[in-house]
Amino acid sequence: MKFTQAFEKIKEKIKNADVSDIEDFAVQVTLTNKDCGGIFYIQIKEGHLIIEPYDYRDNNAALVTMYGVFNKLLDGKTAPMKAVEKGTLYTTGDAVRAFEILSRLETPKPTGKETKN
Repeated sequence: MKFTQAFEKIKEKIKNADVSDIEDFAVQVTLTNKDCGGIFYIQIKEGHLIIEPYDYRDNNAALVTMYGVFNKLLDGKTAPMKAVEKGTLYTTGDAVRAFEILSRLETPKPTGKETKN
């Protein structure tokens, strides 16, 4: 997979997250995979989510990890602090706030119960 494909999959996964009540914040994400490595940012500005594939140096936090780890973070399958402890996630800046925001971007988990209308 190329970086553009990885980026588009991530963007598709989080684009509908409700961030309307989150104060402005920007997180730069660096994916370190050989095949799909690259940089993108996730910004919350005036209650809107912006996700773009370029180096955003005026960020509040930066995350460095592999594509698979980032997806596990978004899916709630890996806790950010566990990834940091394991050495699969590196952070700079306001990591605590970045982790709080990541948890808001998580893909909803299926409950296993479907309701019929």
